[in-house]
Amino acid sequence: MKLKTPLIRSVVIISILILSVIIGLIISAVCNRIDLKKYPRPDNYKDYVSKYAEEYAVPEYIIYAVIKNESNFDKGREGENGKIGLMGITVKEFESMLRITGESLSKDALYGPETNIKYGAMKLSLLYNRFEKWSFVTAAYVSGDKYELWLSDKDNFDEEGNFIKVPDSEIADKGEDLFSIAEKYEEMYYGE
Repeated sequence: MKLKTPLIRSVVIISILILSVIIGLIISAVCNRIDLKKYPRPDNYKDYVSKYAEEYAVPEYIIYAVIKNESNFDKGREGENGKIGLMGITVKEFESMLRITGESLSKDALYGPETNIKYGAMKLSLLYNRFEKWSFVTAAYVSGDKYELWLSDKDNFDEEGNFIKVPDSEIADKGEDLFSIAEKYEEMYYGE
């Protein structure tokens, strides 16, 4: 059928545009729903995350990304290399931070969401003070304590003393993966 009049052509074009917009909105809604399942932000940890994000000057989306990466929001998680709880803190790290805070807690306290989030946020803050860039912090976080070796190698720093590279490519990749999760949380929950 040949469209003979400009009015009919205009109606067909407008109908196609409207249908395209509707299909786009449906696809967007489905993708958003999938992202919400893949990147949850459980309300039962919201107050702790907000409190310790502010106390230790760590963006909330970084904390949520670490929790997602380390435990997938399972507070009783015992991960590889002795990592415990939501943010995957080792007993050695916990004991080191307890010396800083002066608190006297048993390692079992790491299974409590508030304690784990507090000390996870503190660890992130301490790492940020050393590395000054969140992509390096996430790599250091997943490295265990291997990052201590990075700090002793002058090849990892520029002339001004700024840290410039993660020397272990596997850890750098894991850190980038974690940083990508953080960017997704920032986009989904904290973006404009």
